[in-house]
Amino acid sequence: MDNLLDNYAQSLGLPANLTRPREERARLRAGREEARQTEQQLELLQKAADLGHTLADSDLTVEGEKSSVLQVLANLAAGAAPALRPQQTGGTTPPPEGGHDAR
Repeated sequence: MDNLLDNYAQSLGLPANLTRPREERARLRAGREEARQTEQQLELLQKAADLGHTLADSDLTVEGEKSSVLQVLANLAAGAAPALRPQQTGGTTPPPEGGHDAR
C-alpha cells in the first residue's frame, strides 16, 4: 500500500517530503499495534478481575458450611479438597451406601 501511495504522489508531482518516511510509518504502525495489544490485555485482566469478584461473591454450601466459590476453589488448589455434594432439597434422603434405593 505504501508503494502505491508513494507512486501516486510521485505521479501527481507532489514533493517527496509531503509524506512521512517509510521507517517512521513502520514505527507508527508498530506503536499502534502495541497499543492495541496492550488494550486487549487490559480488557482480559478486567474480565478476570470481574470473574474473581463474581466467584468471591457467590455462595456455595460445602459439607454444611457456607463459603464462597472462590474460597472453595482456593481450598481445592491447596489440597484441602472437601467432598462436594449437591444440596438435598424437598426433604428427600440420599440412597443408602450400597447405592440401592429402599423404595
